[in-house]
Amino acid sequence: MGRRSRSIPDRWLDYKPIGEPVFGTTIVAFKVPLRLETCQKNLPDDDQWFTPAMLLEQSPMIKTVIDLTNTHRYYNPKEEFGTKGVDHVKILVQGNGKIPPSFQIRRFFDVMDQHMEKYGDSTDALVGVHCTHGLNRTGYFVCRWMVDRLKMRPDDAIAYFNEARGHDMERVPYLNELRLVLPFIPSSPAPRRRVSYVSPLEDASYDEVPTESRYSRRIGGTRFRH
Repeated sequence: MGRRSRSIPDRWLDYKPIGEPVFGTTIVAFKVPLRLETCQKNLPDDDQWFTPAMLLEQSPMIKTVIDLTNTHRYYNPKEEFGTKGVDHVKILVQGNGKIPPSFQIRRFFDVMDQHMEKYGDSTDALVGVHCTHGLNRTGYFVCRWMVDRLKMRPDDAIAYFNEARGHDMERVPYLNELRLVLPFIPSSPAPRRRVSYVSPLEDASYDEVPTESRYSRRIGGTRFRH
């Protein structure tokens, strides 16, 4: 049991391997896939296995993987993704509800920018995002992007993420922080649209390139633009 606890993340088995694409985005969340050897040594039931190869088999449209775990031990990204033509980006993010610093948020946004520039908003090219369980850190970054870029209300973004992941975000600090990041909604009754909002995490050096065409999404019949 001791060896298993060092190799299989705590509560990893409690979560679905992979969710559905988040409504209005090309993002899919999943728990960290483990090396095949780790699964073979620690999980006698192969129905419990989840490896990078299994991820790409289940979701072959993933073209970019953003890894938010705070370690390099779970798999070899070059071997598992690079050789398959999948871009892999590592952002070392602390867990346990610690709010990520702004430079990590900007890095996540940069990767999304690069993916959108390369593939557009095609649903045939997904961004896969994971932390250990693919839930709290993953949910925070994904929802943060949805609020900033798609101009969603935080509770809407959280609800869409939870529904797609199949589990609800649990960490209160992440949820509270997300609800502080409100898109600007005009109070006048004139145009019924969500207008441009400058995030407190963005500065002149980061917001130099217009992003309107890259972040157009249709959500429930309404088109959101940045």
